[in-house]
Amino acid sequence: MIKEVIITEPITSEEEPDGSIIPVIDPYFGCSIGCPYCFRTSEEGWKNNIIVNTNIAELLDERLKSWPKEEAIYLGSMCDPYISIEKEYGLTRKCLEVLNKYQIPTFITTKSDNDLIIRDVDLLKNFCAKLIVLIGISNIRQLKNEYHGGKNHNIETANKLNRRGITVWSFITPILPYIVPVEQMINQFDEDIPVWLDLLRIKKDSIQAKQIKKFIAGEYPQLIEKYNKIIDDGNLEYYYELKDKYKDNKRIKFLPYKEDS
Repeated sequence: MIKEVIITEPITSEEEPDGSIIPVIDPYFGCSIGCPYCFRTSEEGWKNNIIVNTNIAELLDERLKSWPKEEAIYLGSMCDPYISIEKEYGLTRKCLEVLNKYQIPTFITTKSDNDLIIRDVDLLKNFCAKLIVLIGISNIRQLKNEYHGGKNHNIETANKLNRRGITVWSFITPILPYIVPVEQMINQFDEDIPVWLDLLRIKKDSIQAKQIKKFIAGEYPQLIEKYNKIIDDGNLEYYYELKDKYKDNKRIKFLPYKEDS
């Protein structure tokens, strides 16, 4: 269900894996992709409603008047800013126009596979401050397509943006072990696009653990034993094999994990 609301604060915050706090803007709340590993699914209303923050651009215009110009803002945390209804509401583009107006460094985080971000190439290419598009590749629909030998639309989108002069970082986060063809994916990106990798961060007996096991049992039953070991026993063999494989590759980066130190 789509619900339009009026909000009072356009900028919130999020804690990153390394413990840092970043400011974020969410034109919407909720997601329609349905990735079973998503930590947001434990939040009330996440799977049932899409909230539209109708007045966010107007509030942002006022809020950024006193915002430090050197402090970057992330667009997309409690939503994917290029969720399909963005085509109708256009709130992400309106927020980008305001961020550009005040020359605020901006990071856009998206893993939508609808190509809507290409609509905004004109704005992104001529952004007045530092702008980086973070393209997530672990969209569950794209991963299934890739696993069965198809093309990954998000990799193609990342390359399109990169070739138009827009800075792109890519994220295979999380890696779904034995499903995600990591090396094949990396090789499909333009060579100047950095790639971040991350392990599957799932707590035993959590909502996400139940969802991912159900997904694996239905889609990849031959892998359920391996996933039980990963989720229930904390087996990270696949992760450390990747870390060792790419340890000398400066293009490949791993998100912080406390047990690495």
